[in-house]
Amino acid sequence: MDAGRQKRKVFTDRGGVARFEVDWISKASSDQRSGRAGRIGPGHCYRLYSSAVYQDKFPQFEEPQVLRTPIDALVMQLKSIGIASVPRFPFPSPPSATTLREAMKHLFAIGAIRPELPDSGEERKLVIAKARAGLQAREQSRIAAELAENRKALRIAEGASSSEEEEDDMSEGDDIPG
Repeated sequence: MDAGRQKRKVFTDRGGVARFEVDWISKASSDQRSGRAGRIGPGHCYRLYSSAVYQDKFPQFEEPQVLRTPIDALVMQLKSIGIASVPRFPFPSPPSATTLREAMKHLFAIGAIRPELPDSGEERKLVIAKARAGLQAREQSRIAAELAENRKALRIAEGASSSEEEEDDMSEGDDIPG
């Protein structure tokens, strides 16, 4: 017997509260359920919905869970196994950039993770200085991203040669928090 319904956890954007909703299954889930009938021998699947409901109400596939739930726990897990840059991780169904940003922002706010430090010495120094000045992690990340995009323009504006930058990068190890 297949009623064509499922209970699934849904998260609201307001406050991140979870609740359960009963909703129609997808066409793919319906086909999978009918394939389970008669595992040991020949079987039949009795569907308790019409073909019109199947055609009109059932989506072809269900939205991946990573796209419909908060991903704070996923970001924490990726960080704990050593993934340095979560936004660059090759997700099979990548969450939106906004969702990732919000998760990182929330985890920074509660102190669960620290902001990623840029590779460049000048960017690293700036992020550390801003952190010491008390700026929010979001602002630090924005500044670091802008600097990464404009690194060449900054070098030209400062008039630093590449050899001077390499010397600066080598001497900045004392400023990196451990």
